[in-house]
Amino acid sequence: MMLMSKNFCSRSSIPNGGKIPLSFWNCLNSGSEKNQKWGGDSIVGFGKYRYQYKTGHSGEWPVTGFSPRKQNLPLYIITGFNGEEELLSSLGKHRLGKSCLYINKLEDVDLEVLGQLVRKSIAEMEKRYEIVS
Repeated sequence: MMLMSKNFCSRSSIPNGGKIPLSFWNCLNSGSEKNQKWGGDSIVGFGKYRYQYKTGHSGEWPVTGFSPRKQNLPLYIITGFNGEEELLSSLGKHRLGKSCLYINKLEDVDLEVLGQLVRKSIAEMEKRYEIVS
């Protein structure tokens, strides 16, 4: 995937036909001291880590990132860290998957709390995995 710029935010639609505001971009970027490393038509990611399943399958994936879709805005974070439940209860309207936080509308969440979630998720990733950039 290629490296992308902030222009992605102005081009990418999010639920309800809106555009990704720079405040959201800055929330993720400031939440991560990792440089944006992944990009393409549908994903922006920060940092990169290596994983390996018990089956032997391995690969690389962003430490954190997002992928705007028409129906919601998935954020790639890790779960199961200390303080996660408290932050999620303060975040606002969302749905949590195995490794994604789904937001229907950015107006439904507190971006400051979201930044805290991203920072804590990254710290947990650094404990669990080999970060390669």
